[in-house]
Amino acid sequence: MPRLLELQQAMHRSLVERDDREAASHIVPDGLAPGARLNVYRNAFIASLTKALRLCYPAIYRLVGAEFFAGAAARFIPACPPGKRVPRRLRQRVRGISRRLPAGSGPLLSSRGCPTRMGGLPRASCA
Repeated sequence: MPRLLELQQAMHRSLVERDDREAASHIVPDGLAPGARLNVYRNAFIASLTKALRLCYPAIYRLVGAEFFAGAAARFIPACPPGKRVPRRLRQRVRGISRRLPAGSGPLLSSRGCPTRMGGLPRASCA
């Protein structure tokens, strides 16, 4: 029987790193494969964090659109999973991820991955 911390670490690896090996070994199949059960949790995890990002950055969401925002969030969340200090460092993490997105991959992103000026809106700061 694993200790709680070990089980939590296995779930973290499953949700964030998509490494289901250890977590799946503790799940009873009961009609649905362990990997499929973990996918349910992973999808809910990604969806809830994507919604939190959308609520924190509504202007960016409106500028780049739902599909692009969801794709960027899907890259951001595994690279910068939540922790104790998320609110404090979220802006720097979002900037770092936006710089790693392919140039021109969004409708309003410059080659640096920063939102560009649109309709009189100021350009986002990308230090």
